[in-house]
Amino acid sequence: MKSIVLVGNGINIQFGGVEYTNRNIIDRAIKNIEEGNFPEDIYPYEIKEYFERLYAFSSKIIRGKIQIHVGKREEAELRNFIQRYRFHKGKLRYYQIGFEDYFMLHEFFCRYNHITNPKKFNFQEALKCFFLDSIYNNGDINKLFNLYPKGLINWFSQFDEIFTTNYDKNIELLTNMEVHYLHGGFHIRKDIYDKNSFRNKLSDSPIRDYKIIEGYDHLYSNALSTYSGSLKEFSGTMNDSANKAITKFVQAIDEDPKRINEFAHFKESDNQLLRNMYESIILKLKDKSLQFNDYYPFDKLKANSGVLTIIGLSPNNDSHILDMILNNKEIIKIVYYFYEESEGQTIVNYFPEKEVELKNVNDFWDEFCQQN
Repeated sequence: MKSIVLVGNGINIQFGGVEYTNRNIIDRAIKNIEEGNFPEDIYPYEIKEYFERLYAFSSKIIRGKIQIHVGKREEAELRNFIQRYRFHKGKLRYYQIGFEDYFMLHEFFCRYNHITNPKKFNFQEALKCFFLDSIYNNGDINKLFNLYPKGLINWFSQFDEIFTTNYDKNIELLTNMEVHYLHGGFHIRKDIYDKNSFRNKLSDSPIRDYKIIEGYDHLYSNALSTYSGSLKEFSGTMNDSANKAITKFVQAIDEDPKRINEFAHFKESDNQLLRNMYESIILKLKDKSLQFNDYYPFDKLKANSGVLTIIGLSPNNDSHILDMILNNKEIIKIVYYFYEESEGQTIVNYFPEKEVELKNVNDFWDEFCQQN
């Protein structure tokens, strides 16, 4: 029977202390701007002011003081957001809002103020860099493995597959084992920033709009960061879906070359995505090896089987990953390390048809720290 492990940010908090808690991520992002410790060619000084406007806007959202159109999926996410923050004791401080929740505030702030693309997109990307730069912490994030107990090497070696929602390479650096980065990694460049990628072979090549600044690979990475699990899953599967569609079109044309005429109208479409689809089909007809980078291993998690151990991952985050596990009938048992007993009960309730074994993560860390 296979044994797999899924690791979340709890391991970084355990060995990095408060450095990688939500408050310190936000405070460090602000400090980076105030002290000029950021690449202004990649994201602007003004993002701090925009962040402050989003924080001020949060109280209006929580108190239901704004009227905006909200889709069915967004309605549930907005309701969850309000429930988590409405009954907060005392004044809700900026650092008490999860940094990814600021992407939700950005979405509704833009909708409320009629801010559209490209300005909306540029704000979102700057906000993303603002937070990712702080998490990267001048590269210190990738040095935490030096603080890990050596006994963790043997502990990780028992698993057939290692998955993580973290962007850092610490587990890989500690164990020299292959690690699957569900939400991307600071060391993996996103295809729009890779001049040799399939994406940049298209005529609207996005890399022409970017100046790549050496030493900031983490800001050109494929790290996923947004407020919604469903949005993460959509972003994470988008390239795979495009590859499958293009391959299907190309196979049809290979079987009957006349079928290319069925897609010719894509070329003149007002929709950029359809124009790109047409170009992609033409390019792949000439070179079958071309494909968009599929660097989020969601399918690998969905296809795994056996016993899954989860450590350092709160059940309140990344519901899309829990849903993948829930829908995978081949994962028959879950070993969950909880920080608080209520988290363990949430996991038991989430997976009623799977065997769940609960363990206290504090006892786990105490055992390994004593070994070190």
